Amino acid sequence: MLGSVWATLLLSICLCTHEAAASPQNGEIADQIRAVVGRKIISESDIELHRYIAKIQPSIFTPFELHRQDDPLNFLIDIEIMNQLAQNISIYQPDPDRFQQRYQELTSLLTILSHILDEPKLRHHLLMLMTAEKFAKRNMGIKEEYGDWIKLLRERVPYRIVQP
Repeated sequence: MLGSVWATLLLSICLCTHEAAASPQNGEIADQIRAVVGRKIISESDIELHRYIAKIQPSIFTPFELHRQDDPLNFLIDIEIMNQLAQNISIYQPDPDRFQQRYQELTSLLTILSHILDEPKLRHHLLMLMTAEKFAKRNMGIKEEYGDWIKLLRERVPYRIVQP
């Protein structure tokens, strides 16, 4: 019972924080919470957006590209953890010109995913991905395995997967 109350509360928060989520009508679910990382919600629409981005734009960081295809939810958890650890530190912020170039490659998604996506959400998602790429490149050892490295990071930030 407590679990369903928690899920309902998180869904309410999700609806308030995701401006692009369709408004529920006739009891329809607007979005589904899949995980909580720190205080950040990862929703089903985030996973859907990520799948489209992965098809259009491969990651510039090879371990990301290998991992993102296997398990999009856990990949997004990893991205959020890296962003929380990066804490807006300037060395992890993407180059503005490179960001704009990659953003332009993704603008077709604004039409394809108009039911869950607007420009600020697309920009935010891309910024998080590019920040995590820089964070990982600067912090993961050359001979270190991604799985071992991310396991250590996951111990530093609380997260919870919400079962569908």
